[in-house]
Amino acid sequence: MMEPKRKRGRPPKVHKSPLLQPVEFPASHLNETSARDLNYGYKILQEILNVPKSRLILEKPDESLFGLHDYYEVIKRPMWLTEVSRKYNNKEYNELKDVIEDFKLILENCYRFWGANHKFSKHTFRIEKILEKHLKELPGFVCIIYFVNK
Repeated sequence: MMEPKRKRGRPPKVHKSPLLQPVEFPASHLNETSARDLNYGYKILQEILNVPKSRLILEKPDESLFGLHDYYEVIKRPMWLTEVSRKYNNKEYNELKDVIEDFKLILENCYRFWGANHKFSKHTFRIEKILEKHLKELPGFVCIIYFVNK
């Protein structure tokens, strides 16, 4: 009896970051409408964290890495995804627009530092599309965000 062929090559990587695991959004400090809106923003954050190329904007930029020596001279208000997650966990968000502004700041910082044609900006553009898709689905939410890379 023949055994089935094994797949060749290296097995795919499995990310075991605690950020990628679904976590219940802490909403005990909010009214029902704000809790619903912020829960939606939290789901957007979880989806963005699961995008493979989101690692580029996941952690605080380290100036000691190649190409980042002047990051904090160029970017005056740095923001990254783990900071958004921390703000959720510490109940610092009261409205969805605050979360969206932080997402927008992450995108703008990437585009401003790397330029529109850099590969990091192109990866970030995919994340921008995910955010844009979700914002269009929001009933009654007026999107007054102008994305940089259009």
